[in-house]
Amino acid sequence: MIISTTVLTPAQRTDCDQLIAAAHAADQTHRDPFLSNDYNYYRGMPALFLAYEAAQLVGVLTLYADDAPGTGSVDINVIVAPTWRRQGIATRLWATARTVLLRYGYPTVEYSCERRFLLTHPTLTTNAHLHADPDAEWQMVATPQLTPAHTSQAVRLMVAADLETLLPAYRQAFPEASEAEARRYLHVNLDAEDVWPVVMTHAGQVIGYCAIDLDDYDYLFGLFVAADQRGQGLGQRFVALILDLLAKTRKRPVRLRVTANNSLAHHVYQAAGFQDETEVLYLTPQQAPWTVG
Repeated sequence: MIISTTVLTPAQRTDCDQLIAAAHAADQTHRDPFLSNDYNYYRGMPALFLAYEAAQLVGVLTLYADDAPGTGSVDINVIVAPTWRRQGIATRLWATARTVLLRYGYPTVEYSCERRFLLTHPTLTTNAHLHADPDAEWQMVATPQLTPAHTSQAVRLMVAADLETLLPAYRQAFPEASEAEARRYLHVNLDAEDVWPVVMTHAGQVIGYCAIDLDDYDYLFGLFVAADQRGQGLGQRFVALILDLLAKTRKRPVRLRVTANNSLAHHVYQAAGFQDETEVLYLTPQQAPWTVG
């Protein structure tokens, strides 16, 4: 049986967490799928697909579709319980998800996968007619640390009045995002119960932004410093201030992802205390049966 939904129940979330942990232990992997559709363009579109055998969860597929149809690829994650692999579960999950993508008008997809998983499953890309996109990402991890040095910058939670100030800076940092998409991300983070949107200030002015997803570990995303403030070491300082905040409050591991070809940002995060944990690849379909159209 396959269930499709927009929001997991607490019991479903527990089942997913246990399945993902078992897969990580078996595969020595680290990347967790995003178990929410809060950032999807269509929040009413089913984005979470659960495969059950009797009452046991044996597979999970997630869709991350934050772009409008026709303007970008949908990111897909598929995780099957280690003892239930090679039994067609991933194929059945994909068949169900494919009908949803067709209904909502999404013609292209890409699958996220860690390089270490491909090294132990070397025939996957050939058998599934996939090829790896050259734009890989590093997932990095750090332990929150107190910042001993005094600084003229500070971090605080974002408030509604910051949104219009942040919007143009957000679009400069992420030029691929439309104004509507940037506004949607900022609004969702502002309203979410499990996200801390924080800003960096200097002399009373907002000069940086980052969202912190709160879970068993804390995940940083959407981090940027305003374009006119770059080149002064403020990115590293912002990360250090965030780690200081989390060291005082959350005391959990902190993760983020950065594109592998962005050596400057990669260096900033390394200097702030992050270490490479795993390399994430994006696999693009070459031909049927994995294409959506």
